[in-house]
Amino acid sequence: MDIQTLVIIWAVFGFVGGLIAQNRKLDLTTGVVLGVFLGPIGWVILLFQTPNRPIRRPSDPLTRECPYCRATIRADASVCMHCQRESKAWELKDGTWWYENDAGQRFYMGQGTWVKEGEEDPDGHVVPGFDRPMTKEEREERRRLRKEGR
Repeated sequence: MDIQTLVIIWAVFGFVGGLIAQNRKLDLTTGVVLGVFLGPIGWVILLFQTPNRPIRRPSDPLTRECPYCRATIRADASVCMHCQRESKAWELKDGTWWYENDAGQRFYMGQGTWVKEGEEDPDGHVVPGFDRPMTKEEREERRRLRKEGR
């Protein structure tokens, strides 16, 4: 067998390994490398690997970072499942996440930053206080702003 045929066979094995990896939502590079170096054995390995699960980022609105160990925990959790330490849970009210610090001041998540209760967020919007329910007009304005992407 000449070298050109060998290179073509390696390329085909790598291509097929990459296709299998993509179809199983695995890393493309891993699929190509296993296909090139192990051929059909690499394909079998790819078929038995579990697909990659999406990683939850701390920016995910349902999670937050533990203030002690920096592990990702649920936003409404009061105890970290990793270090078992207590921290104040966030509260979801009228579609806004609220946090109370040790001094009793309340903050809400406005445009990706924490804003003190009653103050303006970076876009100039003020969310009504935590203890005061939103009026119908305020809810409609909030829905309109969300639809506009602000």
